[in-house]
Amino acid sequence: MYRISLPKVDQCHLEFLAGNNYRIDLSRDGHEWTEVLSPAQITPAKDDNQKNAAWLRIVDATKYVGQEGNVLVRFRNGGGDAAYGHLPAFLRRVAVYATYKSPEIHLRIKVAPFAKEQGYRAEWMRVRTW
Repeated sequence: MYRISLPKVDQCHLEFLAGNNYRIDLSRDGHEWTEVLSPAQITPAKDDNQKNAAWLRIVDATKYVGQEGNVLVRFRNGGGDAAYGHLPAFLRRVAVYATYKSPEIHLRIKVAPFAKEQGYRAEWMRVRTW
């Protein structure tokens, strides 16, 4: 189980690189778990060899962030399945993408060493959330 601390987060998406017969569950409190990702959600191509194939999956984890700002992630093996060569599930990467509510925007501007002019200028900026 992994605990990802995201105090004062507004939105959160988690990206997983997982394979074989994996199951990924999320929880706010460690008592109630929801399975959010599994290979059953992906239809493989005909005659596609699933053994040790890694899938890049993204899930909106915002509603699983608890009162203290933690999201709990449980990674488990779904059991030996012939499609996966009876190999265990694996997790190669977890990436967090989050936004925070803030009345401020911090902008860092640096002049490139090859720039013709040494001054700083920001003509426009677009701020987005997903």
